[in-house]
Amino acid sequence: MRITGYRSLATVHAWGRPVGHVNGVVTAGVTEVPVLLLETDEGLTGVRLGGNADVARVFPALEGQEQDLACRP
Repeated sequence: MRITGYRSLATVHAWGRPVGHVNGVVTAGVTEVPVLLLETDEGLTGVRLGGNADVARVFPALEGQEQDLACRP
């Protein structure tokens, strides 16, 4: 199975309360959640949550790479 493409999306998470940490507080309680979808030549799509700002820069290194789906410890 080879990586053939990607899509970068965003959704939101409504916490229902203010959230924050040492760098600040989001009083509205709604935060953006970036989502990265990696597409394969076999029709499977991998999903990753989290920042993906540099995916366009690093994708050429991944494109066409063989992926092994075997579970590893």
